[in-house]
Amino acid sequence: MPSFRLLAPALFALALSGAPSAASAQGFSDRQRGDIEVIVREYLLKHPEVLEEAMAELSKRQSVAEAEKHAAGVSKNEEAIFTSPSLAPTVTAMSPWSNSSTTIAVTANAP
Repeated sequence: MPSFRLLAPALFALALSGAPSAASAQGFSDRQRGDIEVIVREYLLKHPEVLEEAMAELSKRQSVAEAEKHAAGVSKNEEAIFTSPSLAPTVTAMSPWSNSSTTIAVTANAP
């Protein structure tokens, strides 16, 4: 039986790279697929730090995607967010001489 031990890191890297699993799996027999699964499992058990690295990368990618989603939302609604008079920030000032207050809309002068 050919030794797949040297292929374990390469197979794992291929799996993590997002290669289409259906296309690459078709080239292996059931026995080869079973051997690969055993090799990958053994490798992961011997090197669990690989899973930690993969999870850190996943978390980083999800954070980037979330930030891009928020940025796109702000860009799409930029005019409403930054120029809507109903959303203009306000300041409420209390008079030091009485119990009355005054609300003032704060606006910026656009160039």
